[in-house]
Amino acid sequence: MESRSRRLIDEVAAAGYDVVGDLDELIPLQEEHTNYLSPTELTEADLASAAIRAATGLLKQSGRLRRRVAELQHLADGTKPPKPSLRARWTEFYWRVRGRAGRVARKLGLKR
Repeated sequence: MESRSRRLIDEVAAAGYDVVGDLDELIPLQEEHTNYLSPTELTEADLASAAIRAATGLLKQSGRLRRRVAELQHLADGTKPPKPSLRARWTEFYWRVRGRAGRVARKLGLKR
């Protein structure tokens, strides 16, 4: 990390940019990065939970956008959107309650 920082600082100095302050202050201090873990050192297990959260977020966003597109199409056509079925409403209710329960459980330390 220090060699790369030194190389970048040397490139800035050689380029002749007008720099205010000392370029050596840009070199990271080793003691500030003792717990640093490079992203390339992460295992699949380390990345799994982040990948699942990202995929879940993308799927939720996709669903919201799909519903919004349908709303706008009905608005443009001048028609009313069909009411969701009873099953769809119960399913939405279930997932909303489950999500809230999960958030509460995490806040209380009952769930990771």
